[in-house]
Amino acid sequence: MKKKEQYTIVEIPAEKVFRPQFRARVEFRREELDELMQDIQKNGLLQPLVVRPVRGGYEVVAGDRRNEALNRLGFKTKPCIVLDKTYAETELCKYSENKIRSDLSDIEEARQLKYLLEVHKCTEKELAMKISKSVSYVKQKLQILEYPDYLYNALAERLISFSAARELMRISDEKTRKEYVSFAVRNGISPRIAKEWADDWLERNRYETEESEEGNEEVGGSVVREPQFMCELCGRERKVSETRLMRVCIDEDDCRRAITELSSAGGNVL
Repeated sequence: MKKKEQYTIVEIPAEKVFRPQFRARVEFRREELDELMQDIQKNGLLQPLVVRPVRGGYEVVAGDRRNEALNRLGFKTKPCIVLDKTYAETELCKYSENKIRSDLSDIEEARQLKYLLEVHKCTEKELAMKISKSVSYVKQKLQILEYPDYLYNALAERLISFSAARELMRISDEKTRKEYVSFAVRNGISPRIAKEWADDWLERNRYETEESEEGNEEVGGSVVREPQFMCELCGRERKVSETRLMRVCIDEDDCRRAITELSSAGGNVL
């Protein structure tokens, strides 16, 4: 059995502790930082910073947000664990901690994965092995950095989920995809619906291609059709702008019954 490493906590002058050279998180969320500062004031710092030696001091490996909280609170020294690891090794440590804490957004994780590729000078397959993920996982996350601006911004502003964005990226026609993303941002979208839209577009595109190859009337430029899906109450196909996503409680049978009765009576369920 491998012996567990023992670390010593040391107090390091605040001015000698530097922020990481690479930061996946562009900025701290104000509410989370304020909450952390209040907790430190009340209970002290329960978990020390993890740092590595650099010229002139120490660089934070794990605990960037804790370090910022201590700075704002005016701490003169900071409790730290000093790691004796290479820069590339500490970057992997950072990624692991962020994943365990669910600390990064999808975009931030994509930025960190790209940086790890550069630091380790490795392939996507090799990186996947280092972080215990599949190659497809790494590829899909890295693809975020190549999203068109309108989709990248929607993901950054949390107007659309990564799972839904990934489905919409299957639509290769730029004009069509942009319209679909616009519908999604205005009306809301789930990954399941995004998949239906993408499947629908791919199926229609396949038929149009086959017709064109058979010598039928040529299909002109891509015509954007507002995405549609089946209404779960009446069974009719409706445009997305004529529907609304709806959250119901876990007691689904009672909720569906109430909605169905209201709909049958001509009520407005929206």
